Amino acid sequence: LVVGRVLSIEELTGLKKPIRYCQVDIGEDDPRGIVCGARNFAVGDLVIVALPGAVLPGEFHITARKTYGHVSDGMIASARELGLGEDHTGIMVLDPDEGKPGEDAHELLRLKDDVLEIAVTPDRGYALSMRGVAREAATAYGAVFREPAVAAATRGDGWPVRLDDLSGCDRFVALTVTGFDPTAKSPRWLQRRVQLGGMRPIAL
Repeated sequence: LVVGRVLSIEELTGLKKPIRYCQVDIGEDDPRGIVCGARNFAVGDLVIVALPGAVLPGEFHITARKTYGHVSDGMIASARELGLGEDHTGIMVLDPDEGKPGEDAHELLRLKDDVLEIAVTPDRGYALSMRGVAREAATAYGAVFREPAVAAATRGDGWPVRLDDLSGCDRFVALTVTGFDPTAKSPRWLQRRVQLGGMRPIAL
């Protein structure tokens, strides 16, 4: 999977459905010709290209093949074809500054990530919390465990909190968040974290 830039689009005519023959720059000496039926991209857009030899989710093998009178040397992929969601209304169009032609799309889309699937037994109740899982993972992998609540408290930049009942609540941490724009598009790394947690990012 690589990043590609659409250089030109030829609208094929005389067919039962709209089909386009695109020239896509993937960082090689010559662009690749790719047949695509999606309509949601334009010349100059950055897209994700699955090259011949790639195997997408569902054992979908990508090959160079002749179709609609042209050799399609790869595939411009949608989010669903990449296993990144259910959106199949069009191909995935990247932001203009997200990458350059030929760059590895695995890193850009954060496809190379480790996911811990945990089955908690009754005697490991502390692993039902995010902090407990983080502590167990740090121990298992020899990593450094950082207590986020302690780190936040030591910085002293949180909202002031007064505890009236220390026996009922021995610690409460609050932070002030500034510069938050609820209308801004979620960065791709955050969308991917939500997906890896088994959820669907909806505020894109």
